Amino acid sequence: MFRAAYLSYSAQFHIDAPSSFAYNVAQHILHVAAAAEQGAGIVVCPEYGISGFSNMPKSDWVSGGWYETWADPGDDAWNVPCTAPDHYPEAPSLVSLSCAAREHSISVVASIPRLQDGQLYNVALAFTESGRLVSYAKQNLWGESAYIDVPEGNHPTTFTTDAGVTFGLVVCADLIYKSPVLDLVGSGVKHFVAPVAWDNSMAQMQVLGWAQGWSGWTGATLIVSNHRAPNMSGSGVFKGGEVLSSSSSFYEETDSLHVVDVGGEEGGGAFVVPNVVAIGEEPLPADESWAWKELEEGAVLESATGAVECTVRSLGGAAGGYALGVVDGMDADNVHAPSMTWGAKACGVMACGAADNSCLDYRAGGGLESLELGFKGLAGDGVVVEVVGYVEGQEDGQVLMDWRLEDGVLYVEGEEGVRISSALVYSREFAWDPGAVLPLTKANLTKLAAAIATGIFTTVVRQSLPNY
Repeated sequence: MFRAAYLSYSAQFHIDAPSSFAYNVAQHILHVAAAAEQGAGIVVCPEYGISGFSNMPKSDWVSGGWYETWADPGDDAWNVPCTAPDHYPEAPSLVSLSCAAREHSISVVASIPRLQDGQLYNVALAFTESGRLVSYAKQNLWGESAYIDVPEGNHPTTFTTDAGVTFGLVVCADLIYKSPVLDLVGSGVKHFVAPVAWDNSMAQMQVLGWAQGWSGWTGATLIVSNHRAPNMSGSGVFKGGEVLSSSSSFYEETDSLHVVDVGGEEGGGAFVVPNVVAIGEEPLPADESWAWKELEEGAVLESATGAVECTVRSLGGAAGGYALGVVDGMDADNVHAPSMTWGAKACGVMACGAADNSCLDYRAGGGLESLELGFKGLAGDGVVVEVVGYVEGQEDGQVLMDWRLEDGVLYVEGEEGVRISSALVYSREFAWDPGAVLPLTKANLTKLAAAIATGIFTTVVRQSLPNY
């Protein structure tokens, strides 16, 4: 049993980068002290919580000093910045946070840009109760490529608190990809911390729904701290799919600290999802877009490939203003990075004005109270169930609704005064991701030839070839 805290915080900008960093670190430390006073053994702060975030080019980040820099301490005696400040002359934030962790005997997770050998990385920092530093540079960027660099190689990173709990250290979009997070799961890591700056633009990937579903799929405990900004909210603690605590308000005006007890060393068991083809049996995708149909009871929708089928078995409440969607190919983020694609098979019900790709833009929803969504053909390396709703009259926030999976059907239970915004069974296809190494199976080679002939080669296969 341990007690965890997560912070919903909005970074503040002051006269210049040093002033902004100093102010935001001071605010972090106030919340660190408050978390420790409430008995928390670890507190997680959001991505870009010290620097804030901006789409300015990398040169402006560097020239403006919106970073800190330090040498890797390794296992040396100076891996506690608080006791070795002379080794961190250009990283005062690290020294302050290390000292706060020591003073209050609490592990602290935060986020800061790091300049290293001319590269600017988005780095998660972890300080144990003794102030010892572990850092990790985000591997999977999301709309940050104009200013953030990707480290070479794969770097699964963990830290162990002085109390003996080992955490995987990841950042935001890492939760969507295979490496490094699933490498950590595969090695037996049961607890994860994730600073995020995850907005609500994508209906098919809301942070609360994804975090709960990811936790359920992997059986892990996940602590998420989201940056607080307009249209950006959703933090919580999830254990094996169980929601231990969650908080969401897109227009929250004040920062908030949440403390929750996390029982037991092990996470809950991963959900068993039916109709899943074994890993490696699926070829490259042929269909690159979502298909849609207006939501009504009895509606059936197949992907263009014919491999995925979604069926609306039952509905409770008003179905108007929703659509049934299916994808069997490459999904995309049309808001932040339209050129980004990733492999997916999914069935979903989403709130929208018309049955088209506008359904991928999140909205609070209408009057749908419950549903039964059947699905077939969802193959993939991992299936995440996402069900997000809102309290009627409180469209500026989200709640996680009760649901269960049984015999190829997703059941979303009705709750008094709560309406569905989106409900998906989302299957990832990591082998289809740009840059992935694809197994040289007969099926993949056959699909490769077809992809070249149809032009899909340029958008899917070619991106993977450098890794062969």
